[in-house]
Amino acid sequence: MSRGARERLLSSAATLFRRSGIAGCGVAEILAHSGAGRGSIYTHFPGGKAELAEEAVRTTGQDLTDMISTVADQQGLTEGLHALIEYWREMLRSTDYAESCPILSAALQNDATAAQRAAGEVFQDWHEALTRILRAEPATGERAEALATLVIASIEGAIALARGQHSLAPLDAVEAELARLLGLDRE
Repeated sequence: MSRGARERLLSSAATLFRRSGIAGCGVAEILAHSGAGRGSIYTHFPGGKAELAEEAVRTTGQDLTDMISTVADQQGLTEGLHALIEYWREMLRSTDYAESCPILSAALQNDATAAQRAAGEVFQDWHEALTRILRAEPATGERAEALATLVIASIEGAIALARGQHSLAPLDAVEAELARLLGLDRE
């Protein structure tokens, strides 16, 4: 069964925002990438590109929040951190460093758009999820909120460095240092 136009539009928007930022791609490019008909964007997103961008940020952000929480709940903080960083390694490898985080891209918008506000909310969701996970760990419980901020900032910065340098070394270094800081050992 093929995905519907709404899902294709969201997926294409997220992909193109990872490549070029929200301002760097237009409705025509999103439509062409998705294979959706011209009218479908306004059928599914009456607010046009602005509404599509906001929803793409929220959807992508929720997917990552769910992934972090699920892996950490099932396998612990060590594997949750590794899964998150591995997700970004694979994204960078598979796109030859052409794509990065659409949430960061939305947050860096020059105007106060709904997508930028949604990015702030996604970062807050990530912070809350990571804080909850870190509070459950004896080594990190007391410092959970500050460490959650550090984890997010470190990984987002490493993604930008990795993309700019065409190297996974920044993500590797961040994962190793966060593991040491958090007292985690991957076996």
